[in-house]
Amino acid sequence: MDKTKMVRLLLASVLTLGLGSVAEHSEACGNAIRHRVDPDVKLVAGAESLLRADQHRRAVALLMKMRRNPMGVMLARASGVERRAARVLAKIVIRSRSRLEVRGVSTDTAAGRARLRSWARALLREQKRLRPKDPASLTDYAESISDRPGKQREAKRVLERLAAKDLVTSAHGYAALARLREHAGEVHGRDVALRRCRAMTRAKKKVCGLGKIDPRKTRAGDGTV
Repeated sequence: MDKTKMVRLLLASVLTLGLGSVAEHSEACGNAIRHRVDPDVKLVAGAESLLRADQHRRAVALLMKMRRNPMGVMLARASGVERRAARVLAKIVIRSRSRLEVRGVSTDTAAGRARLRSWARALLREQKRLRPKDPASLTDYAESISDRPGKQREAKRVLERLAAKDLVTSAHGYAALARLREHAGEVHGRDVALRRCRAMTRAKKKVCGLGKIDPRKTRAGDGTV
């Protein structure tokens, strides 16, 4: 065998071995990538979808399968998926009137339910502090305090500013604004907020009701838009 043929054979062998090594490495990398996918991401995405459909218990059941309880999250130090999970749970707690199965908290007692709602308000307040110009954070915070007697003015002020720029981000936010306007005797403004609420959700009766507000407390409309 002449030298030229020998060199060609050696080069072919080297290339074959090299390609095999690259393929094996790529497969290993592919496996590593698959292993790195956080299963909590899928759980949170599912919970967010269920929250939008107002299926609160099913959403909480998904969140409780996460490795870390969302109630133990500190927003400033949490990962993105942990922040999303905590925010979803907080909004469910504020919106739900049914008993929730939350790990570490007994909702069978009034004290347990109060503790859960206190946590939810504190978390949404912290979210607003971290993102003070984010319409979603502001909407969620205002919604969370809209039923508290000492906080209703603040809630209305925040929601009115958002509504003036068409930045209220949820049907629940508009429902809260409708109740606050009702309480202030702003009948026309209440009806405007209710129309916006109904346009943003399929669960119109469930989400866009006026709740505990007494309609006898209303006065003539004031032209709010």
